[in-house]
Amino acid sequence: EAAYSFTRLLEYNSNYVDAPIAHVKLLTILDEKKEVEKAQEQRLKVVKLYSTESDWYLKNSGNQDAIKSSKKAIRDAYFDIPAYYHRKANKLDKDGDTESAGKEYDQAVVSYNDFLKAYPEPSWDHYRTHEFMAAVHLARKRFIRAADEFNWMDDSDTTKYGRKPKGYPTVLSKAEAGYNAVIAMDKGREKALAAANGDYVKSYNAKGTQRYLQQVERYMKRYGTDPKNKEA
Repeated sequence: EAAYSFTRLLEYNSNYVDAPIAHVKLLTILDEKKEVEKAQEQRLKVVKLYSTESDWYLKNSGNQDAIKSSKKAIRDAYFDIPAYYHRKANKLDKDGDTESAGKEYDQAVVSYNDFLKAYPEPSWDHYRTHEFMAAVHLARKRFIRAADEFNWMDDSDTTKYGRKPKGYPTVLSKAEAGYNAVIAMDKGREKALAAANGDYVKSYNAKGTQRYLQQVERYMKRYGTDPKNKEA
């Protein structure tokens, strides 16, 4: 079996020059077989095994092609690691285990931020990561934080990202992100109203209500009544 062969190869000689390439091939096989737990385990290994402090790096630092392969493998792993926690959380949430789902959602946010810190340069992956984090905060009913993520997208200068790579997944446009921020804060307004036992007067000065009003004003100033502006 190919996965077994690659695993044995990496265990036998983890420092050989093409180990990062072998690891990427192993991940492709595991993803195709939908062995998500094993794939996640290997991604976590990739980040450590080929870092600049690793034995592999010390041995192969003079080989620029190998270093280039290792850097790409690490970046891809960093980007994909949070998705494991996010998908797991969604499933747990759907199954009704909200407590376990909350822990996985929070771990997803930590891992998304790890990617952003490790790779701070502007990119479409950056933009997409903020969309993912907005989705997590919505699932956790953290509506203000979700709106903050959508606003980040709306404020971003996407011209710095260049063209999307061929086949890149669809992302929200900036205008759509701004509109989603309004929707998120509408839920925040509803939450504030529920906390005030349905008293509109009492809930008016609540943070959720005021932020909703600010969000609507912001959106209207930028986009008027058109939520379908395809800027990104």
